[in-house]
Amino acid sequence: MDAKKPYFNVVDGIQRCPNLVEQVFRKNLHFKAQEGDVVQCTYVGCGTKWLHYIITLILRRGEPLANVQEFGRCIRSIDHHSDLDQWVPQVLPMRLFITRMPLSRDMMNADAKYVCVARNPWDVCVSYFHRARDLSAYRFQDGTFQEFFDAFLQESFGLTGYIEAVSAAYALKDESNVFFVTYEDLIRNTGAVVVKLAAFLGEHYGRQLQQDKSLVRKIVEHSSAQSMRDMLAVKAVQKPRTEAVNVRSGYQAVRSAKVGEWSNFFTAEQLRCMEAKIQAASDAACFMHLWDDIRAETIAAAQQS
Repeated sequence: MDAKKPYFNVVDGIQRCPNLVEQVFRKNLHFKAQEGDVVQCTYVGCGTKWLHYIITLILRRGEPLANVQEFGRCIRSIDHHSDLDQWVPQVLPMRLFITRMPLSRDMMNADAKYVCVARNPWDVCVSYFHRARDLSAYRFQDGTFQEFFDAFLQESFGLTGYIEAVSAAYALKDESNVFFVTYEDLIRNTGAVVVKLAAFLGEHYGRQLQQDKSLVRKIVEHSSAQSMRDMLAVKAVQKPRTEAVNVRSGYQAVRSAKVGEWSNFFTAEQLRCMEAKIQAASDAACFMHLWDDIRAETIAAAQQS
């Protein structure tokens, strides 16, 4: 019997997420952001919604959104939506887009801005595992972590491989119109990252936050995990368009929002397999120094049995 793995689409021979519309996706492959647009390139499990909401709060001077419907109206997915070119947001001064596709020079406009978040691969794997079980489009509700881990390692789960995707963003991190941050830095230094991100979005946004520390605190408070859980409370009938139709009972769009959850899931053997994958990638995984501390913990844990 074949091992269970998350369901995914195959478009022109390339694995894609399970709930996209092929005709729309093919058209959007040619989409290029316009001057003033902000495009967020984020791998699944790296805080996509969190960072998007922080950007939204910066643009709204800390004023929160009321609910998940408002959240959905503030953004368009390059992978899913069909109205990208003509879309004009009603509550924000600029257009915000998200995509799971790796950042590349071919997709970039020098007059647009690109925001990338990267997270350590062990926690990404755990986060994506929960997503695959919670959203029915993946057809993985009864899947085990071992089954998902095998698919993750084999890059057979509907996304560009983790190393390839992060490597692409990391290679462009020094471009003037690219903002690159790690999920871990965002967790540990939220306020400082908010100020830097505001300055990246526009000089006046950065100046506002530098001059008004209470505004920074307001943004940090409204983007906390609990505040976002309350705002993004999802029911099957009120889902954002980019989500699957059915969600597991008790599903939360924002789950643990912490570093180190991998330690509750990975076996020593799985840790050894992940380390072998990283080492085999050689220079393509040069960005792994971003998580030297976490990697050292995983290596130590792998040697305990």
